[in-house]
Amino acid sequence: MQQSRNVVVLDILPASAHRYIDCFTQVYTRLKETCTYNSYSSIDSTLHCIERLGGV
Repeated sequence: MQQSRNVVVLDILPASAHRYIDCFTQVYTRLKETCTYNSYSSIDSTLHCIERLGGV
């Protein structure tokens, strides 16, 4: 039930929001692959990715 509701929300998001979601997913995946979780580095990576996408 909860998942289908999330899908509907994603469907109505603008394209720019999808880029941010993709970015967060990439950062999260990269952290999982390295098997080292550092909250500060993850925040830095996410902010850097957002900056590359054109800022907030």
